[in-house]
Amino acid sequence: MKYYIADTHFGHQNILSFTKRPFSSIEEMEKALISNWNSTITDNDEVYIVGDLFYREHHPERILSQLKGKKTLILGNHDEHWLTDECKSYFTEIKTSLEIIDHNHCVYLCHYPMVSYPKQSRSYMIHGHIHNDTLFDYWCILLKRSRILNAGVDINHFKPVTLDELITNNTKYKQKMLDSYPMHLLSIRRYEDDEKTQQWLNEKIVALSGTKLREGIIQINQEKLPQIELLQKEILENDHYSSHIKNFDVVYIDSDGRYSYVSYLNSDTIYLK
Repeated sequence: MKYYIADTHFGHQNILSFTKRPFSSIEEMEKALISNWNSTITDNDEVYIVGDLFYREHHPERILSQLKGKKTLILGNHDEHWLTDECKSYFTEIKTSLEIIDHNHCVYLCHYPMVSYPKQSRSYMIHGHIHNDTLFDYWCILLKRSRILNAGVDINHFKPVTLDELITNNTKYKQKMLDSYPMHLLSIRRYEDDEKTQQWLNEKIVALSGTKLREGIIQINQEKLPQIELLQKEILENDHYSSHIKNFDVVYIDSDGRYSYVSYLNSDTIYLK
């Protein structure tokens, strides 16, 4: 049996807050991920790990030795840092991308979601990388592409899943997001990585009477733009806030979900998550 999983991020403390994972510590997360994996996978099953298995984990062999199955690793952006020769021995194959057959379905695997890929009219594209992030403008494309499937644990109940389960989970998640997806509005797109900063920014947004639509998306009125720009200036002039607030941008989202940026916090930088 073939299974798929991505973005476990073993060893990554901040992933708990980044993706709102339901664990109180990385130790609790590790225990749950390993338990879920081994209660699903047998030693004869094939597991395709679609990138980012570890992040800043100092002893990956300790975890790799516990995970059942014949493991194939599709390299993600964090995998080169831990992949020693000893670690490589735990995988039957390591690729940057891979095309396989699963129950007569052609499947293309890559850590990064691709809107154009081999045999795309009749095959599936399985990816990771974006976790449960729907704040970028690629999301409106992925929403409409039923054959592009996210294998990330954050939308697949923190365990390896079959192709059928992957299709079901992605369909349900996309519909859930579609039901609350903001369209035809002016919005703040925000991201910060510090609890104190988050609280400060929340208070500022409340004072602006911004309406929270979902995580990371705040609806605002056109007349609030000057106040938003003053707040952006205040962020940039404060070393603490500017170091922890990665995005506080104003975007317009049209009726098809396409983003156009109205005002940037950092217009001359590229956001790296």
